[in-house]
Amino acid sequence: MINKKLEEITLEDLENLIVDSVLEGRTIEYKSKLNIGTRKEKITFLAHVSSFANTVGGDLIIGIRTSSTQKSKPESIDGIEIDDIDKTKNRISNFIRDNIQPRIPDIKIKEIHLQDQRYVIIIRINRSFILPHRVSHDGHDKFYMRSTAGKYPMSVDELRIAFDLGKDLSERIGNFKLERLSQISINELPVEMIDSAKITIHIIPYSSFNFNQYLDIELIEHQGKKLATFNNFDTFPTYTLKGYLRYERDINGDITCYSHLYRSGKIEILDIYNLRVHNEDLKIKDGTYLEKKFIKVIESNLQVLKELNIPTPVVIFISLLGVKDYVLSTRTGRPPSIHDTLGKGFKENIIQLPEIILNDYETNIKKVTKLPFDTLWNANGWKRSPNFENNLWVEKGHFT
Repeated sequence: MINKKLEEITLEDLENLIVDSVLEGRTIEYKSKLNIGTRKEKITFLAHVSSFANTVGGDLIIGIRTSSTQKSKPESIDGIEIDDIDKTKNRISNFIRDNIQPRIPDIKIKEIHLQDQRYVIIIRINRSFILPHRVSHDGHDKFYMRSTAGKYPMSVDELRIAFDLGKDLSERIGNFKLERLSQISINELPVEMIDSAKITIHIIPYSSFNFNQYLDIELIEHQGKKLATFNNFDTFPTYTLKGYLRYERDINGDITCYSHLYRSGKIEILDIYNLRVHNEDLKIKDGTYLEKKFIKVIESNLQVLKELNIPTPVVIFISLLGVKDYVLSTRTGRPPSIHDTLGKGFKENIIQLPEIILNDYETNIKKVTKLPFDTLWNANGWKRSPNFENNLWVEKGHFT
């Protein structure tokens, strides 16, 4: 793999591969042509892509010819002739997506223009954390890995290990969330806050459990300044044992919410401000307003992870703590009263909503929140969230 961000790679970097005689191996493969015409060519191409994802990631570079006497040695940058580069990139992306299962979440494609209509195409496949990936095309169903000699079919033992790694990672993510909720419930927090009902959002990249991923504190601080809290009031920064945190205070000086960026890439968001009530006998909250807040803070903090180049997939958990007897209201054109919500209310003190899994940062959050938001309203005694049309979140505030 070329040791640069994909978007920063230039023709000079490709030329250096030849000057330095960088051989094909575990993390790099050269192809002189884009061969995905015949069944055999398609399977070979997919095997290369999946093998990178199943091992440690790498670059598949199309348009570099290797030596006729030393097959793994790059010899010249010939490029390939392409009439419509955007159409070709989409074709490659769709072909990979449709023929490798499960879908590889973090593939990027970049073109390097040579001259006229000749290009080099770089396909960057990061190491996957939802192992293993299978080539599934036209009756061909196999798993591949890579060694210094290139791709090869996985053995039974390698498959068993890969499946165990995928299962273990899912368990570790779930256990992290449960451990944090347990700590939060007893006010074991990175900053001192009053004991109150809480909203928590955990944004957890799969890669955050990779011990090699440890973000530089200066990089964390730069991106951490963009961390979104729930209320967009003035925020105050501080460093913690785990990373970088921004918090808000109310007019009394009490901390009401924070967003905490871990060095590993996780983000924990906590808020008590939006669950405050003035009458303990009338704990009514505008459910639509809360949904809107959830969406906005998730979108903003996902952008932070994207700019940190944290790979997907990312798991998002929304939880509410200390909310027994809280009632979600719909908008009726007047302040809600107890008569609007008879028979409603949370029966449990802790509400954990179904997770959201994002395979890329371009996913529209408003398209993937229906299940957790419906579940939120179900737990409160309602049939569903009132804010969806054709599975897309649209602010309404009342049932139609």
